[in-house]
Amino acid sequence: MKKLNVLFILLFMVSTLFSCATPGLPADTTLGGDTTDTPITTEAPEEDLKMTLTGNAIFENGSLTAERGKKSFALTEDKITYDFRVSCEINIKAAGISGIFVFSDGEDNGIYFAADYGAQTISLFNVKDGYMDRLGKRSCTFELNQRIPMTVEYKDGVLKAYFNENPLDTDPYPKFEIVARGIRKATDHRGIGFRLGNGVADFYNVSIVEAEETAKVRTYTNPVVKGADPDVLLYNGTYYLYQRGGSGNNIFSVRTSTDLVSWSEQKVMYQKTSDSPLSGFMSPNVVHYNGKFYLIFAAKHPDVGNHTLWCAVSDTPDGMFKHATGSPVPIHNDKLVAEIGGHPYVDPDTGKLYLSLVRFGGGNHIWLEEYTIVNDQLVPVEGTLTWCISPTESYEIDEFGKISEGGVIMKHNGYYYMIYASGHYKGHYGEAYAVAENILGPYTKYVNNDVLTYTSEVDGCGDAIFTTSPDGKEIFLVYHCHSQVGTVEPRMTCIDRVKFIPDPNGGPDILTVYGPTVTPQPLPSNEK
Repeated sequence: MKKLNVLFILLFMVSTLFSCATPGLPADTTLGGDTTDTPITTEAPEEDLKMTLTGNAIFENGSLTAERGKKSFALTEDKITYDFRVSCEINIKAAGISGIFVFSDGEDNGIYFAADYGAQTISLFNVKDGYMDRLGKRSCTFELNQRIPMTVEYKDGVLKAYFNENPLDTDPYPKFEIVARGIRKATDHRGIGFRLGNGVADFYNVSIVEAEETAKVRTYTNPVVKGADPDVLLYNGTYYLYQRGGSGNNIFSVRTSTDLVSWSEQKVMYQKTSDSPLSGFMSPNVVHYNGKFYLIFAAKHPDVGNHTLWCAVSDTPDGMFKHATGSPVPIHNDKLVAEIGGHPYVDPDTGKLYLSLVRFGGGNHIWLEEYTIVNDQLVPVEGTLTWCISPTESYEIDEFGKISEGGVIMKHNGYYYMIYASGHYKGHYGEAYAVAENILGPYTKYVNNDVLTYTSEVDGCGDAIFTTSPDGKEIFLVYHCHSQVGTVEPRMTCIDRVKFIPDPNGGPDILTVYGPTVTPQPLPSNEK
């Protein structure tokens, strides 16, 4: 790997006495791309790394510091003409915004990876002539006077930005990953800068090196298939993807895959019969229970026009699904109750079947209920209908209304994790989660929701469900997004990785999503 000075080896031996670990970079290497997971450590300070300093910034022994007073900035004197990795440890000393600039000639130009202690957010901006265009923002809890590893890597047109505020996360996902080739090509600015603000932050163990070559792996790129309202069932080594789709009386369709990436053509798995009174079909979800497959969906009740829940049954996962009585029977008898949703969950410990549903009244609210199967029809267990989540936070409220909906459960380390769509599908729409010790709650929302949210490259990320990789070693979210930023339909189906990391404060593990991605990603479990 190319170094910036010939004294590096000697300096590294000295500096390892005080350098700390920085994020490992889960990178992509693609048949048309080129990165893969490679752990890294903080580089030694580079003695001949020359900086132009403003304000009262000081650069000594690989550290950038500034006292309160003047606005301070540091910029490399030489252009960085190769693919690079800039790493450091940021020490935030006061409320304000500070961070790393790349492709920069100062604070008025460049891509800016910024930490804002007051807002408790991490953001990525494209800054041009002083105007800051936000490329993405994420909530993030971090403390003052804590050295936090911060890294920006640019390689083969892809920029990845890491801020590892959790010391227990030994292989962090990037906070942002964007295609930046066009931004770099459009500018003559090749410097790397550090915004210290008005004494807001210091930077330690500053290092700029050439990005390492990585092994080739096979990749996929989102979206993987067209369609909205995805639900995935893994059965006997095959994934079944259920979606709205078709024409006329062909209401719901299924696709199959063995790798989560390459999907078959659509096959109709539920048709509306000529005498069916149902309309306004939404959200097909399928569960395998007691040897049969049950389709739960929402459709308008013919008597009152409200949406309510219905079910159909099949002996095989790809249908045809038919109503057990020959004609549709609503799951709930009260036809005046409007509801949608209906995602099934079988508790692995008790074998009991539950269903999430969304009811209305001052917003969209998530409920859970236990069910039994009687004559191939879902029947609610009396007294188990329980309210779980209501829209109370800013990420759940937009210009279209107050919305929390979905409710998809995974059990991990004794806790129930419920992911749900936050906000309206026509808006920025994201995925949040809440945790409970008991399946019916109470559920506590994660402090840094949304965990899947919009960027400048992808919008409308929602209606997510969990699944696993073919070898069972990885967890994925399957979700839909807008066809492109600014255009909702036709919506597209995507997949991205999920992991659980320990909470340094001793709470339930933290659910973390690598996404939304539009860059090449390794196939699930790097399947060949």
